[in-house]
Amino acid sequence: MIRFAIFLILFFALIGVCIYYKEKLGSKLYIFVMSFIIISSLVAFIYTAFDNSEGILKQKILNAYMNDEILDCSGVKVNKKTHNFNNGTSVFIDNVTYEKTNMFKCEI
Repeated sequence: MIRFAIFLILFFALIGVCIYYKEKLGSKLYIFVMSFIIISSLVAFIYTAFDNSEGILKQKILNAYMNDEILDCSGVKVNKKTHNFNNGTSVFIDNVTYEKTNMFKCEI
């Protein structure tokens, strides 16, 4: 939520700066700058929304793993007894064969 607030503050600050310097910018440059700000803001908003939904999914899968539920990861059965979790790469590592399984392929 803090990222979104910072995003909004920066967005409106950039719009304010463009409006303040509208007279000094040519009309074509002004339109280009405003279009660039709006398009990049839309891309940033979409990225933030996607990043947030991925974090929620990761948390659900990790909670199920920590509660010792069996996860089905593309045919591989994963639980706390058979696999360890590496948070940096978001993979489950088999305790015997050390094969890595991406956590986002798992279903609860």
